[in-house]
Amino acid sequence: MIVHPSPPGEAPLDFPGLIGLADAIRTTITAHPSITQHFTLPDNVPIALQLTQALPDPAQMPDEGPDTEAPADGLRLLVSVDPPSATIRLVLEPEFLDAFAGDGSEGHIALGHVLHHCASQIREGRDASDGPDAETFTAAWGQTNPVLAVNVFENLWPAQASAYAVPEGEHLQTRALRSAAAAIQAARVPVGLWRGRDAVRPAEQVLHTLEALLAAEIRSFEPALTIELARHLNAAWCARTRRHHELLLNLAAPWADIWTQEAQRRTTDDAMATSALSLLLQEALATPSEGDRAVDLLVVADLVALAQLILHSGITAVAGARGLHGLELEVHATGLFRIDQPDSEDPAATTTHLGLDRTAWVRARHDHWLTQSRQNTLDDLPNPPHDRLQPQRTPATFTALPLPIGSSLAHADQELRRAWGFGFDALAAVLATAVDWPTGPAGYAVTTPDQLALEATAWAGLPESETRAAISPLTLHRGNSADEREHRYTEVERRARLTTHPLISARPGQLLILPWVIHTAQEVYETAFQDGRLPHRDLLAPARDALAKHRQSKEQQLERDIASVADRLGLPSVANFKEKDAEQAGLPTTGGEIDLLIADPATARLWVVEAKHPHPGYAPHAVIQHIKRFTNPKDGYLTKVLRKADAVASQPQAAALACGAPSHGAWRVVPLIVTQNIDPTAFITDPKIAFTVTDHLDQVLTSSVDPPPGWWRPPAEHT
Repeated sequence: MIVHPSPPGEAPLDFPGLIGLADAIRTTITAHPSITQHFTLPDNVPIALQLTQALPDPAQMPDEGPDTEAPADGLRLLVSVDPPSATIRLVLEPEFLDAFAGDGSEGHIALGHVLHHCASQIREGRDASDGPDAETFTAAWGQTNPVLAVNVFENLWPAQASAYAVPEGEHLQTRALRSAAAAIQAARVPVGLWRGRDAVRPAEQVLHTLEALLAAEIRSFEPALTIELARHLNAAWCARTRRHHELLLNLAAPWADIWTQEAQRRTTDDAMATSALSLLLQEALATPSEGDRAVDLLVVADLVALAQLILHSGITAVAGARGLHGLELEVHATGLFRIDQPDSEDPAATTTHLGLDRTAWVRARHDHWLTQSRQNTLDDLPNPPHDRLQPQRTPATFTALPLPIGSSLAHADQELRRAWGFGFDALAAVLATAVDWPTGPAGYAVTTPDQLALEATAWAGLPESETRAAISPLTLHRGNSADEREHRYTEVERRARLTTHPLISARPGQLLILPWVIHTAQEVYETAFQDGRLPHRDLLAPARDALAKHRQSKEQQLERDIASVADRLGLPSVANFKEKDAEQAGLPTTGGEIDLLIADPATARLWVVEAKHPHPGYAPHAVIQHIKRFTNPKDGYLTKVLRKADAVASQPQAAALACGAPSHGAWRVVPLIVTQNIDPTAFITDPKIAFTVTDHLDQVLTSSVDPPPGWWRPPAEHT
């Protein structure tokens, strides 16, 4: 397969998409014996298929005539066949690609007819025997999945960035490990195997050595390294966003099964690339390059592989040292090392840590996302418009955030203005102006804070003082990119970072604009805002408290959502069962309100359901703090729920009667915690209580088996 990309701006299908089409055609040719047979020449000369989107040279166009016009029920496709070289060339014009809209079936069938005809011409021109006839070939071709599905949609994405082209693979990982091993050997890190608390000190030595290696590498390059890292990070976020959208489309299609494994690979690889480049760029800002080594693509690839190694090692070691899970370190005499969470260990060792199975937590979140994505169909996704969309961005007017008078959000906005000199609108206006900033061919731009503030003011109609004030908290520079904490790259929530400070000041008075990084920051701020937070630890208490009140409304909505599940299932229940209600019903003190008490006569289960809407964070310290809010033996969430369950168990007939269920019979009490997102506490060694999410609550309640402590998911979500 040979791909000839068109110049930027002239291609209806972007370069990565064209590569994907080539891979799909090659795979389909080998998917069925009849198709493979037709493309196999007796002398084993390979047939070359060239795909190009380049506009054909008018001098090479066929003469005008009846054969150059597509029939009323057909498609026009420019092809050329050269039997001596066994070459087929297809020119993919927009009109032909239109046939791949929706499920892609029309274009797929047409392409099958064309390829059969072209391969037949090659066989005839090379005096080869006839292959399968057209009917046999096209029947086999029709049994395969479409090679392409074109989905045209409108979005708020930045303009297309240059393709992400940083190499990756085991050879680069091996090079990074070899460099790390040499540094560890030179640093005289002790050789041996350690587990548990014994591994903490030597692991610290390994991390300090790796971090010193990375800092030395960054300083050794020319100052141009910062711009190169920024350019590749911008391209990586562009590729990650577009590939994620492609996943959503294919997981909603009839051929979703073949994309399941690809979904796991893409989500892992893309996240590793953006995380590694973010670490490198931030470290380059904190410790600028001052050497004379030239920067090229292989240099960036080696640095990315080293950063990925440091991220995995650092996060694992820090989490183990702080008691989130177990820790195991092995250092060989050659300097090769391994830092990991043990797969199995002495049960007594878990008394020194929480025993979080991070791998299981990540897998559960992925499986849940995959299940939710596969519930969609192509009809649920945006349909192509009747008229072809123009490949340019459409101007949009600024829309102020709806903040009802007297609401907690309006109060938070006032407090933010009082403390920092700007409100939510200025924050949104600056990000939206920056994300649409004109960029050069490399995908980035350089401007000044003054220019950005003036443009945001002109577009949004806000006071210039507010847009200027909003730029500073969004800017990452040498001063705030560094951090005095050890292993600062693991302190995600406690330091300024690119997803919260996407405007980059590599030089005083200048701003480096990376539209796709800014787009990611917009999503981070939108998610935090909807969750009643702002991703800034230095937010003053009045604004933080006002946002917390908004967050309470989210928790109240979650309580209403779980109550509606019980109503829909027809289960006798009572929501917001307060202590005074429990006393009136004849129960002892419950120690707090029961969010939802359900009595199911069919299974004789009394469900004590607690709704929680916390934000666990991502850094080891944030996850530990989050889990300890659940596990604190004095007043943790688990203790409170178990206390409520004990109160209900002491008078089960009274509890059933309070729900409106028959009071006779032998009831058993089942505590359950329901969260909006999959909670890491469900994956610790002793979670004590079953956990699930609102999407699964109806299946938990109707299951014939009581949920065991820990994460509960439906059988369909097990992979």
